[in-house]
Amino acid sequence: MSWAAEGKSDSVIADILGVSHSTVRFHMSNVFKKLNANERTLATVKAIRHGLILPSFFG
Repeated sequence: MSWAAEGKSDSVIADILGVSHSTVRFHMSNVFKKLNANERTLATVKAIRHGLILPSFFG
């Protein structure tokens, strides 16, 4: 989720982890369900609010 929060695509995350794109999609879908979110931005915000990931600030 942290990489998704940084703006990395599922394909890039899959390459980093050495797994298939569909594996990343499967796990992201589960994250969306558990956080009751229907898209990446909302899932990211909820993950930060729940303390599951830390916000990173660039700049």
